[in-house]
Amino acid sequence: PVKLVKCVTNDIYVPADCAFVIIKPDVGISTPEAFKKYDSISNPKRCNMDVLLRYIGGGKLFGICSNLFNVLEYAADREEIAHAVQELKNSGALSALMTGSGSAVFGVFPDIASAQTAAEKLSGWSYKCVCQPVKQGWEFVY
Repeated sequence: PVKLVKCVTNDIYVPADCAFVIIKPDVGISTPEAFKKYDSISNPKRCNMDVLLRYIGGGKLFGICSNLFNVLEYAADREEIAHAVQELKNSGALSALMTGSGSAVFGVFPDIASAQTAAEKLSGWSYKCVCQPVKQGWEFVY
């Protein structure tokens, strides 16, 4: 069975009906090493925050998803992370990225039903859960 957790989205406002699938590859990424690699890139790709914030302010999920980017994922350049991202996208995620400095990866889905369906089909991951945004705290659903 897939775990379902309702969790706070750290002051990032997303449409309440969207959902996330989180999977974790069997690989670790050192946070100091991720930042060291990022610092060594002369001209790293970055997210256009003005555009992203405009979509967030308007609650436009597709616009938000098309403008998400994690600079540390770009710097990590790990095949296992790229595979996890592609698996989530192949499962219907509107967008998929590494979380923070990794190595977990999340996919954004338009609703809980599509997230649960995708999670049930994903196999071979050491950790997998489905999350929904809530205003405060978290709630373990099952």
